[in-house]
Amino acid sequence: MKKECKLSIMKTMFVLLFTLATGTPLLAQIALVVHADSTNPHETFRWEGGHFGPVSVKTSFTKPRHPRPHWEGTYFGFTKFLDKKWMDYEGDVELDWANSFTFQFNMKEMLIASSRSGHSLLFTGIGLDYHRFYFDRDVTLRKQADGSVIPVSLASLGVTDPRRSVFKALYLTAPLLFEVQRARSKGFLSAGLVGGVRVHSKTKIVYDDGGKRKLKRSGSYGMNPFKVEAMARVGFGSFTVWASKSLTPMFDPGKGPRVYPFTIGFGFTN
Repeated sequence: MKKECKLSIMKTMFVLLFTLATGTPLLAQIALVVHADSTNPHETFRWEGGHFGPVSVKTSFTKPRHPRPHWEGTYFGFTKFLDKKWMDYEGDVELDWANSFTFQFNMKEMLIASSRSGHSLLFTGIGLDYHRFYFDRDVTLRKQADGSVIPVSLASLGVTDPRRSVFKALYLTAPLLFEVQRARSKGFLSAGLVGGVRVHSKTKIVYDDGGKRKLKRSGSYGMNPFKVEAMARVGFGSFTVWASKSLTPMFDPGKGPRVYPFTIGFGFTN
């Protein structure tokens, strides 16, 4: 019994040694990977097909996705009045769209919620929204005794050689936007509402009178202290194209003209 067991073991060892010496396909199917240096996972040695030598092993890792909204940055746009109706003024007042612009500086973005994949998110933030409305005609805004604001001609103010007449307003803004980001590209699409609080407003007239002169007047001008606008944004990478339409009148009802600013522009996220 013991002789038969010893004989079987000797036969098995002989087959293995013969296979190792001849490099038969049996051992060619056996592969062994040994890491030579644990500090460098790419430096490995492999035993395969009767040969032992170094090979390159690539390891891929899937990083967890941290969604980031597209709000912080600098943006520029052109502004025009929609649905305008001027009170107690016979002529029509238009804006010079090429010189009426909006400058936005969005300082902070805050993520509210996101999907499990991180490709859909809801966010808010803080920004500054500066408007310059450039009147196409020789008019400006003036506050009446009853508190209402109407356009008046520059000639009635003694300005006979005007260069430009503008109305400026500055808002502190906060958005509530829903954004969808593409999984395999840097494209994104966002839409929602942006609220604002008026911080400052004034009129400015530049004219010639024996030299360049400026006439500035700050005031509320019957403006609505708050605004809400609908906004849509689409972009790729850091570049963004956006448009917004005010849902609230720029001036308080009964105190000023009924106008709703519309803006379209572009910008770059940080």
